[in-house]
Amino acid sequence: MMIETISIIMIINNESIYKGFLDSLNNQDFKKIELIPIYNYDQEFNSASYAYNKYAKNAKGDLLIFMHPDIRFQDKHSLSNIIEYVNNLDDFGIVGVAGAKKGKNGEREILTNIVHGSKKEKAGNPIHSPEEVQTLDECMFIIKKDYFNKNMFTERESWHLYAVEYCLKVLNHGDKIYVIPLNVWHMSDGKSLNYNYVLDLISLAKDYKDQFPVLYTTVKKWDLKGVSGFLYLRYYLLKQLIKNTIMKG
Repeated sequence: MMIETISIIMIINNESIYKGFLDSLNNQDFKKIELIPIYNYDQEFNSASYAYNKYAKNAKGDLLIFMHPDIRFQDKHSLSNIIEYVNNLDDFGIVGVAGAKKGKNGEREILTNIVHGSKKEKAGNPIHSPEEVQTLDECMFIIKKDYFNKNMFTERESWHLYAVEYCLKVLNHGDKIYVIPLNVWHMSDGKSLNYNYVLDLISLAKDYKDQFPVLYTTVKKWDLKGVSGFLYLRYYLLKQLIKNTIMKG
């Protein structure tokens, strides 16, 4: 089935940032868009996966784009380019704009054309065509509606790693994950590693460490399995706890 319409779904905590996104969206040449804002000003939701599942299941677009409101398109053809890439890709489970995979010597490689932070710094190694990866960043990712209807997010009380977990489910289904060369600006610097992130990662490891003993994310390479993996994650948990305590003090 050829993709013709898009639903953009985002969780909103800040009105001015959202208005900035709307300005960026209005400059796009592709107009067959359904915009689904999920307002979370009063912390109505305690889980990104729950909020996305609730609203995405009734979306009307052929393609679902989940994204942060601090994403800004860098040219007017961004959404048109997404349609073109998706319609020319082999069957896939999920597509994103930034992802990670095993690189040379087993180290992590980040593939992306996005820039991030106030200085618009490069976030990874640029690409010129779609590339397969192990996981995607949560800032912006794309799923066909018919695929999503059969494979919704696993609902955890968390604001981290929901796209990463979805990628692992996609791989377990035998489907592919791609990063596409889309030029966007993520206004955040992308630094999401904190105490809660590591707690969520420990929870994720319990379910996936046997299939994925090493996890490559845009945040870091993580060893999940065995004694070394157990100690590795607890070290980072303690490190973030100490950091959080110092900042509060």
